[in-house]
Amino acid sequence: MARAIYPGSFDPAHHGHIDIAKRAAKVFDELIIAVYKSPPTKRLLFSTEERVEMFAESVKDTPNISVVPFTGLAPSVARDNGAEFIVRGLRAGFDFELEFEMALMWRHIAPDIDVSLHHELATVPVYVLQPDQGSGHIGGERFRNGPAAYRRSTTQEAGITDQSATGQQYRLTTASQI
Repeated sequence: MARAIYPGSFDPAHHGHIDIAKRAAKVFDELIIAVYKSPPTKRLLFSTEERVEMFAESVKDTPNISVVPFTGLAPSVARDNGAEFIVRGLRAGFDFELEFEMALMWRHIAPDIDVSLHHELATVPVYVLQPDQGSGHIGGERFRNGPAAYRRSTTQEAGITDQSATGQQYRLTTASQI
């Protein structure tokens, strides 16, 4: 039985992450989405619980995927979960350099665990939620209440409004505009 983990902060898990997870679930018998609890270099938009819940909701129709929080290094989490593979996604050339260096480090730490890099999304724009200063919108609607808007955006087309907001607005932006 081939088991893999797909580690990341997933803050939030965007459509590219979800696509990679679903593609990997077709390759491996079991895929464990490992949501990093507190990345040291990132200021998170969502709590660990919210990120786990949002990703789990996004892949609930794929029975061989589970979503768990983790701390530590990915090879350790892979070993702890009996996984022989670590899945990573590539968007562009700059991703390859970073992922290649990380794969070499992981190979040194855990020579028995292989890294599976997926490049299928290299031409697909990646979307992230960013705090909005009042001008950003999609389909003429503003995003309010970050987690609630994001949850719906993974299942509906753009143009979502949540009027029960706490006042913070969010907008979707392509990674190339960041």
